[in-house]
Amino acid sequence: MSQNEHTTTPPSETNSQTQEPSSTETTIGNEAVPISTHPNHSDDDWEAVDDEDLFEDDNFEENSPIENNGSSTTAVVEEKKYSNDLGCSHYPHNCQIESPCCKEFFWCRVCHDNEAFTKYKCKVENMDRYSVKRVKCMRCGTIQSSENVECENPECKTIFGEFYTCTICHIYSNDPKRPIYHCEGCKICRLGKREQFVHCYTCGACMAPNHKCIPQCMQSSCPICMEDLFSSRESVHLLRCGHPMHLNCFRNSLKNRIYNCPICQKYMVEISEESTRIIDEEIANTPLPQELQDKKVKILCNECLQRNEAAFHIFGIKCPNCGSYNTKQTV
Repeated sequence: MSQNEHTTTPPSETNSQTQEPSSTETTIGNEAVPISTHPNHSDDDWEAVDDEDLFEDDNFEENSPIENNGSSTTAVVEEKKYSNDLGCSHYPHNCQIESPCCKEFFWCRVCHDNEAFTKYKCKVENMDRYSVKRVKCMRCGTIQSSENVECENPECKTIFGEFYTCTICHIYSNDPKRPIYHCEGCKICRLGKREQFVHCYTCGACMAPNHKCIPQCMQSSCPICMEDLFSSRESVHLLRCGHPMHLNCFRNSLKNRIYNCPICQKYMVEISEESTRIIDEEIANTPLPQELQDKKVKILCNECLQRNEAAFHIFGIKCPNCGSYNTKQTV
């Protein structure tokens, strides 16, 4: 940090009441999970549907109606035990897809991306999910068109995805506790219930209705690890300022006592009045040397963005406009 900058972080956890984001903040899902509003941000909050670790909703009703928009279908869920003996670690289903690049069969696109080079020397790192033309029923072995939602073998008739089938993204799932829907705006499938999210064309992704809009924020990289956010298979978290980052990157930042958004420098979490009061008391109880007691400095507040002149102290410089200690000295 240069000598003309001074930023103040909240007190340590022993004194501070800094909390994880409230339930009004949002957490995003990637290729398959839109932004949710869960106060306890689980590691499943926003991952891609055709990818790993899907979002789990214990309140999802098993008797869902059929939703058919012409090519993306949610099958009727009857009260029965769902097949989980077939499929991959990403989700259970009953067919394999043929990769358009290496012409080999895999359980899903992610399986191809993880295994194709090692097994078949396929140099395509990200399989084109939209170009799949054939699938193989793993009950009877029949190879057939990817347009089918159930096996064309009259003696088999296995439903490829007993709970969900998307013939656009070629995603199949037998798990009723992992609701999925296809978003025409995102052009991919997302985890969650369609009615709980809206596609925000400003942000460029499916978001909770109460999110803060930042133009094309989801078409960017995580400011911590620099990995892509929109297609990421890791959970994505929206900070209170509206900027997104991976949930794990957010948690690791807090563990390392980094409380400021790396993009705009606003606090990533709400700072309690008690935390501010503690800093006030520390400043009042720690007088500076006489030559510094009347020193005034120019500051920029990262919270209200106001420029002011304020009293200098080594423990923090308080914004006279909003009362925040999230300030830095300016020239």
